Amino acid sequence: MIGSPESFSLIEKDNRNQLIIFLNTIKENLKKGFKVHLIFNKTKRLHPCGMLYAVSNIESLLETYPKTISCGYPRDDVVEQLFQHIGFLKLLGKTECRKIITADNVRYWHYVNGISTDDVSKFKELIQSINFNEDIQSGLFESMSEAVTNTIQHAYEGTKPKKWWMFAQNKNSLLEIAICDLGIGIPKSLRRKPELKERMASTLHRIKNRRDTVLIEVATGSNRSSTQLSHRGHGLKDMLEFVKTNEIGGFRIFSAKGAFNYSSSNKQVSRKDYPNGINGTIVQWQIPVERNNED
Repeated sequence: MIGSPESFSLIEKDNRNQLIIFLNTIKENLKKGFKVHLIFNKTKRLHPCGMLYAVSNIESLLETYPKTISCGYPRDDVVEQLFQHIGFLKLLGKTECRKIITADNVRYWHYVNGISTDDVSKFKELIQSINFNEDIQSGLFESMSEAVTNTIQHAYEGTKPKKWWMFAQNKNSLLEIAICDLGIGIPKSLRRKPELKERMASTLHRIKNRRDTVLIEVATGSNRSSTQLSHRGHGLKDMLEFVKTNEIGGFRIFSAKGAFNYSSSNKQVSRKDYPNGINGTIVQWQIPVERNNED
């Protein structure tokens, strides 16, 4: 039996570390040939980034080791509602739907995954249900599709399935989207580009730009003026530009050991380095709904 952490989050260092240890412990036991039973009694807080990262990793492990992970029902009511709502309990063998989904921080979330850009169309209905004007609806869908295309083209190596996972909700006049892949990560992908190798050839650049946070910022296009490096498609840049044109909203990326965040409220970029890296990349995107509507 493996107990889960109190918080599923990648933001705070301690919570992130506990979540990574939890998932690594599951993986190590499965590799040794053991079956795993998960205990969620302590789990009380679920952030979109941490929850999406946990779901994607556990789902991937079940594809490699079928029918090897089971669980008990969570003790916290809201946690169980979310696990049931997105199909996580069913994934782990709990098919009984014990809860009526009433919690405001649960019932608006939509969850989908896929292996191609065609699967992004599952979210087209959500976007069309919001009273955006036609140009903004088209721009949102194109940015989401481009972000998934980046995943398919750049995140994965060899013949590994190019899979992505996504959460989205429209609540309190704010559209929130989180996209996850379990590929090589933005920093590793960019380090392989010939342009970057030339740019970082000197000792000075190797010292200054060795951090994952710098490379994540390059990928958003916000640091292109100093690097002259073409970023990984236009999806990330377009997502960031959507946020920059509004007074509220936000944009955040987790990849490897780095994090990049832009807040429209103060028009500032913040970065954070972590001691432990994640596999893959998570992009979170917040866009105000009412301010993009036609009057």
